[in-house]
Amino acid sequence: MKKLLLALALLLPAVATSQAEVLIYKGPSSVRVPAGSATPTKVDFFVLFDLATKKLATIAFFKFDGEKKQSPGGILDIDITTAPILGGGTARILAGGSVSSTPPDFNRSIIYFRGTQKSVVVKDAGGEITRNEPLFISSTILGASESSGMGSFGELRMRLNFNKAATVRANNDGLTLQQAFDKISADLVDKGYALP
Repeated sequence: MKKLLLALALLLPAVATSQAEVLIYKGPSSVRVPAGSATPTKVDFFVLFDLATKKLATIAFFKFDGEKKQSPGGILDIDITTAPILGGGTARILAGGSVSSTPPDFNRSIIYFRGTQKSVVVKDAGGEITRNEPLFISSTILGASESSGMGSFGELRMRLNFNKAATVRANNDGLTLQQAFDKISADLVDKGYALP
């Protein structure tokens, strides 16, 4: 019995420090698009990251023409790194992009997220798990495209806050990035934000 208790005691710290997978951020954005575009200029976002698989997903939600709408994005591959910052500490950088081209048409975008790392709680079932991740993330997403001779662009800037409640709930429930994404979208539907 003493050996079993000792083995459990040794196992508990390992369980409490295991890596949680999903990080969820939420915040407003400002949007710049060509004149005459039927696009809201204020859009809120959920942005979900899975650092283990290097993926991100976004869900935009907004009011437009008197209606609540959401626009779930796809899951994208990202690159992840850290870098030292002035005054000490480190920044987490997540970057990605996409290119599609069938000449003369094209669609290109670049995605950039950066935030100063702090200790955040990402799971609390079975022992609190913290990670060194940003509390706030600044983001820039730029895009340009041409289709049938018509050019377009989009510039999106976001200020995202770490959403502890959604992150902890997703990780306590063992949700994958896709499952957490689906849950947030369903919660938005329950709040009246219609899917396209």
